[in-house]
Amino acid sequence: MRRLALLVLAGAVAVPCSTFLGAAAESPPLTFVRWVDPAERSFSVEVPQGWAISGGTHWIGQTDVRAYARAESPDRALRVFVDDPDVLGRQIPNPAYAQIGWTEGRVVQSGTGPIMIQRFLTGSQYAQTYATLRLCKNPRWVRSGDLGALSNQITASIQPFARSMGGSAQASAGEASFTCGDAQGYVFATTVLVGTSSGPIQGWAVYKLAGFTSADPARSMLARYAMEHMQATWTVDPAWEQAYQRRINDVTGRVIGMQNALSAQARQFSSSGASSTLGKLNHPNPGVHVRPGERKPTSVNTTLGTKEVCDAIGRCQSVSLSNDTYFMDHSGNVRPGRAGGAPPDNSGVWSPTYTQ
Repeated sequence: MRRLALLVLAGAVAVPCSTFLGAAAESPPLTFVRWVDPAERSFSVEVPQGWAISGGTHWIGQTDVRAYARAESPDRALRVFVDDPDVLGRQIPNPAYAQIGWTEGRVVQSGTGPIMIQRFLTGSQYAQTYATLRLCKNPRWVRSGDLGALSNQITASIQPFARSMGGSAQASAGEASFTCGDAQGYVFATTVLVGTSSGPIQGWAVYKLAGFTSADPARSMLARYAMEHMQATWTVDPAWEQAYQRRINDVTGRVIGMQNALSAQARQFSSSGASSTLGKLNHPNPGVHVRPGERKPTSVNTTLGTKEVCDAIGRCQSVSLSNDTYFMDHSGNVRPGRAGGAPPDNSGVWSPTYTQ
């Protein structure tokens, strides 16, 4: 949660996120309930009722702490996570570090805890790295990229706090989606690069991290919605935060202000995404019935008689307007659904699509 803590100190840098109808007719409604961190009651989050929930507050060093939550569906087909307790703060390789054996890839001990020596990764680069290390050894990438508008918004919100401490901060938000055999997955990450005016040493941290894996393609959109809802409803306990702020010094207290500004931007983004995904779940492929705020087909598409449909992990195809519902299989092939919105067959490989 606080991996930015102490990142802007001079010299060495220390370690520093209801109910709806499912996409398929067979999917039961999903209800969210409030879950409170059992370790220190440092945060609360809304999680799917009936799912297996784990997580809490995990201290990595004297000042670096991460709060995380994991949710798993009763049949274990869907797994959702917000943050990871084992993600360390980073320092960018430096010639001075190399002289003492702190080479890239090493985990070393600083005055406040372990840090990793690693060059800066953008949000999408880290999302791919994390997915490969923790979720799927041989992912087949579907889509990845940095989210420029969100990165700029976060950077603008945290720069004033960084400048007040004589430093600078640059945020990079990004995402990556993939298939892993028959499963599907997605990772969102925000990394923050911090520098100081007192020297060339730079540090960076993975501030926001969330994702899901789905062994049931028909419910991948359900997993995505659960992830976005958990991010949007993540709330830090004020009393715990005040106690943590007293635990460190006034400089780090200003860093907390920077983190809160970053967190507000990320929650707003997640809330917007959850609302959009909920609409897609309720109306996975509306055909000619355009939802409020949804783009109508362009004149070119109307002339060609086509529309673009996408699945939960961002695979898109151009299809005919002649059918209301379409589904996509593991390989990205698209076929029309059966009457009533059912998948083309009962093979279990079909993922519902929505109109882009």
